[in-house]
Amino acid sequence: MTAKLTHRKPETDASYNRSVATIISMLASQLSGPKPERALSVIFGTHNRDSVDTIIDQLEKNGLAKRGESGKLRLREDVAGRVGIAQLYGEHGR
Repeated sequence: MTAKLTHRKPETDASYNRSVATIISMLASQLSGPKPERALSVIFGTHNRDSVDTIIDQLEKNGLAKRGESGKLRLREDVAGRVGIAQLYGEHGR
């Protein structure tokens, strides 16, 4: 995959979202493969709620997490500790 610098927020967001989808899909594939203990771990850094929603949607779509009866998101046991979300500060207005 070739990285491309973008100067417009919508393009940057779309690129980030594609990367999230690719990484989470790869994690799901690795966990169901012959050596799940070698599956990647990732921390997604973001400052916006839409990106967090995208990460959650991809986790659910790939079967790595689901919502319980209370609506609370639960990661699969083999995913816990492999996926994190870090809040970035200083991006207001960008």
